[in-house]
Amino acid sequence: MARARRALREIPLLKGFLIALVWTAVTVGLPVLLLRHPVAHVAGLLGQRFCLIMVITIVFDVRDYGRDRRAGTRTFPGVLGVAGAQRLALGFLLASMALGLVRGAPPLAVLLPGALTASVVSAAEETRSDYFYALLTDGLLLVQAAAYFVF
Repeated sequence: MARARRALREIPLLKGFLIALVWTAVTVGLPVLLLRHPVAHVAGLLGQRFCLIMVITIVFDVRDYGRDRRAGTRTFPGVLGVAGAQRLALGFLLASMALGLVRGAPPLAVLLPGALTASVVSAAEETRSDYFYALLTDGLLLVQAAAYFVF
């Protein structure tokens, strides 16, 4: 008897981790490899970026909560509830900020974008407009990068 293949989206919680892993690899991992830096030297940056992408992924999962629930996709809001997913996102945010500070990033470059990110996580709701997600949530990546240049 043939074994039915299982789609990746059917594996509970995997979607968020895969998205964060791919985005981390593309935005940090590939540039590190191209610049021929030892990966061990940028492990903190890889961890910091992974945690930040997890935050953003969870916020988008809050947006997609109803659709994912109807499709049977088990994301963090579907498993933990929206409030639990937001708490988890804040935990990933704290980890990202801690990694940034441990790496020696300027405190303002970590704390100011972190505060903005925390407010976005707290305000995330399924009913928010597309602008909230397309501009504000996605814009968090740019805010963090700009903060490193400014501070």
